[in-house]
Amino acid sequence: MCQIIRYVSLQKDQYVVEESFIDFIKTSKKTGHDLAIEIQQKLIDDDLDIGNCRGQAYDNGANMAGKYQGVQAHIQKSNELARFLPCTAHSLNLLGVHAARVSIKMVNFFGVVQQIFNFFSGSTRRWEMLKKVLKCTLKTHSDTRWASKYNAIHSLCTQLEEVLTALREISEDPSFGDGVAAAKGLLKQITFNFVCYLVFWDKILHIVYRANIVLQSANISIDEGCRIILGLKNALQDLRSGNTDEIISQSTSICEKSSIEAAFSQGRVRKVRKMPGEIASDEVFSREQQFRIDYFNVLDTFLSQMQWRFDKMTEVNDDFCFLTGSSLESWSVIDPKKNAMDLGLLYAKDIEPAEFVSEVESFKFMAASVFPNLKKSTPLQLLNGIRDFSLTSAYPNIEIAYRIFLTMPVTTASCERGFSKLKLIKTYLRSTMGQERLTGLAILSIENRLAKTLDYDEVINEFASRKARRIANL
Repeated sequence: MCQIIRYVSLQKDQYVVEESFIDFIKTSKKTGHDLAIEIQQKLIDDDLDIGNCRGQAYDNGANMAGKYQGVQAHIQKSNELARFLPCTAHSLNLLGVHAARVSIKMVNFFGVVQQIFNFFSGSTRRWEMLKKVLKCTLKTHSDTRWASKYNAIHSLCTQLEEVLTALREISEDPSFGDGVAAAKGLLKQITFNFVCYLVFWDKILHIVYRANIVLQSANISIDEGCRIILGLKNALQDLRSGNTDEIISQSTSICEKSSIEAAFSQGRVRKVRKMPGEIASDEVFSREQQFRIDYFNVLDTFLSQMQWRFDKMTEVNDDFCFLTGSSLESWSVIDPKKNAMDLGLLYAKDIEPAEFVSEVESFKFMAASVFPNLKKSTPLQLLNGIRDFSLTSAYPNIEIAYRIFLTMPVTTASCERGFSKLKLIKTYLRSTMGQERLTGLAILSIENRLAKTLDYDEVINEFASRKARRIANL
């Protein structure tokens, strides 16, 4: 497991949101109960009090995010204020995975995309043939890294004409041996139907990919994450409310350039035997009608799952939303007071409810006079403004509330980056490396920004002084 601590720290009289790598936890356990015990023991070893934890984030695995037996459930038994937020980027990934399996045609489509990549990457000669006609290379894709699907679809969609040129040259050159038959098979599968799906998925994945990149920022806050998800939902809803004519028109243009027949192929109509006395018959859809059905099914899958996969993040944002700049400027005095009382009772261990309500009542007017652009001010800017204008003593509970809100994690992208570094550090050449050395190298690599600030002369002198006893013994 990768241990990342998210916190709000004071650096050069300014608050900043930090996510710091602590350690890799070696474990052989798999159940939520056993993993929770190891996490809590690691916190004890690090002299960290789990009672001070205000948020926890994992991926959507059952042993981590399970409602009853997951790690988050066991951690909350020890500290009910350690609110669980599933990784937003991973939840977005699962949306795409489920949408890509909405029908057998979608599964076959992504299978053909992978076959095209495998065909060229499986032979150095075929890959060289591809590079002669392409401006850039094709990409593979996987379910675990959803950004790879966008890269695979987008590279193929923008270079389909060149890919077809390479496939046709290979199919007509007997020197490629078995590759000739494989190229002809792929050419038969790249039809107008396939191009329509390619353009359609390129549009969707482009929107999802941009949102995913922003969500993986280390210092993103809950309110920013909610706005990004809302923007993504609105963009997908806009596609849903439209029609497929634009996609079909764009696909027709691509097919005309690539010498593909720009018409939906009609497959063989399967005759269903009727039982004696049966009058009704099943409705038979054309390929164009089936494409429209798949189009709406994919978007409906995205939109329906977005209703519940981000509930936890929305719930936390609703608890703190009255402290955002736009809310302080537009809401009435009564609404923030009610929300402040609810939040004060929820975090009674950290803030005094009665004083917090009183502070919020006056802070609304103070913020309007202190911040020139209150409506666009982020929670971090408001927190720094409290310190810049020496308002900490007047609004101590509000400052604590902002720090709690900014500490809440949005994604576990930092953990994934830590595992990426682990693959680079612990290679087969370092297979006997111990845990302590591994952690040390990982800290130097992951926290390289801090490592660059070290004074190497001072470190060398300290190291030499510790080894000076050997000289004394001689």
